[in-house]
Amino acid sequence: MQSMKVAKILFRLALYSAYFWCLLLFALFQGSEYDWMEPQYRPAISAENSGNREVFRGLLVFVAVILQVVIAFFFSRKEAISTVILFGLIIVFFR
Repeated sequence: MQSMKVAKILFRLALYSAYFWCLLLFALFQGSEYDWMEPQYRPAISAENSGNREVFRGLLVFVAVILQVVIAFFFSRKEAISTVILFGLIIVFFR
C-alpha cells in the first residue's frame, strides 16, 4: 500500500515537472535569438530565418496541452483548472 502511494506521488511530481518545464521553455524561447545583443551588434540580415524557434514553441504547446489533458483526467478538478489558468497566462504574456 505504501509503494502505491509513493508511485502516485512520483507520477504527479513527474507530470507537473514536465508541464512546468514546457511552460518555462515556452517563455524563454520567445522573440528573436538576437534579442540579447546590443542593437549596434545585431546582424543587419538574419543568417537563418527558418522559424525553428516557432516550431519548437509549437511543440512545447502541444506537449503542454497533452499533459494538461492527463492532469485533468488523473487529478482533481481544482488542479486541472489551475493548470489551464497558468497555461492561459503564459500564452497571453509570452506570445
